[in-house]
Amino acid sequence: MIAPSEESQDGHPAGTSAGPVAGSAPADGAGTDDPEIEASAAERVAFFSDAVVAIAITLLALVQIIASACLLLISREIARADLLRPGAPESARHPDHAPSLAIIVAFLVSIPVSFFTG
Repeated sequence: MIAPSEESQDGHPAGTSAGPVAGSAPADGAGTDDPEIEASAAERVAFFSDAVVAIAITLLALVQIIASACLLLISREIARADLLRPGAPESARHPDHAPSLAIIVAFLVSIPVSFFTG
């Protein structure tokens, strides 16, 4: 047989109540903070989240630029130093760097555009 639990059904030990937590507002909305304070807090949160998103997008673009530039330089060095295997196709020996350069330029342009367009 299983012994009855010492806790009540609400998850609190027997003989205690859940009572309101200090600093929390009642469920009916009474006792909430001043609307001006709430609006100010909401603006700070919105500004902070916008700043975090801007930083994240900037870092993402910078990582993409660095990675693309490294791949471009590797490809160029492989072709220049003739490091390809003897049977490699001609397109590998003289690669077209335009797509890599387009990606780099697109991400370079996207950083200031994202800041100025909000």
